Amino acid sequence: MIKVSLIKVLPIVLSPIALTSTIVLTAVVPVAIAHPELSIPDVSNPDLSTAAEFSSYSFTVEVTDGPLAGRQFDGSFCYPKDSINGEGIEVLREADGFSVSMNFFGDVYTAADDTSYPDFPRLTLEDGEVMQLDFWIEEVKREVWWDFPHWDVSLSSPDDTADCAIAPNTSTNEPRTESR
Repeated sequence: MIKVSLIKVLPIVLSPIALTSTIVLTAVVPVAIAHPELSIPDVSNPDLSTAAEFSSYSFTVEVTDGPLAGRQFDGSFCYPKDSINGEGIEVLREADGFSVSMNFFGDVYTAADDTSYPDFPRLTLEDGEVMQLDFWIEEVKREVWWDFPHWDVSLSSPDDTADCAIAPNTSTNEPRTESR
């Protein structure tokens, strides 16, 4: 803690006083009054800062069968640790601080690109463990690809030291000619 000797600061007041043909401005200068018990947290110390702590994950989807066999898609997501309690089923949305990014056919998509935004995307956890990411950017019927047969999802261990920087959308939003 940093001890501060400031309890009240009086504002600067400017008032014109007319003296003959000259206008003089007078000012009241801020004044600090000592108070020995006032203290504020030292925000230069990271242990005392109010910055949120995040859990960040990377994931890879490898398609092993079907028209997309051999394709691989990468992404990441994160959420503030204090947005979950780690018990039972919990569902996070962007309003909870959840962020997601995915490279799909060379374009990077974020939460705002989900076809049902802002209700989706959603991250489902059970007892604090990631169970499913529901993030859909296609115009066709929404499906939970996380559980598709032959779509192998590899999820990294949580990185609790990373910040929650998600790549911006660089998609062209051009129609794709490749079938999926």
